[in-house]
Amino acid sequence: MKLSLFSVALPLVMMQSVAAIDWGRMCDGKSGTGDCTVFRSDVSGKCVSFSGKNSFWNDKIDYADVTRGTCFFYEHFDCVGINIGLRAPRAINLLDFSNRASSFRCDL
Repeated sequence: MKLSLFSVALPLVMMQSVAAIDWGRMCDGKSGTGDCTVFRSDVSGKCVSFSGKNSFWNDKIDYADVTRGTCFFYEHFDCVGINIGLRAPRAINLLDFSNRASSFRCDL
């Protein structure tokens, strides 16, 4: 497993309080391979788009390992469009949703 320094985690941590919630891990390769990062948000229910500093991950996620709560990955920014939902503990290859996610929202 290779963790990417250029990831969703680093920019979001800089903008968040110390209470950031780690929801799980996502990777750009099948079965947790390739570049991976912890995905997080500062509060439950907040939409995080893969744009700006997070654009590296836009349409690149092949695998998700949700370790907390329930997370939805959306095909468009701002958590709209077709989505796939995963409830912890759940780790899967995204198959038909591979390379389509542009945002996510997780809830406790």
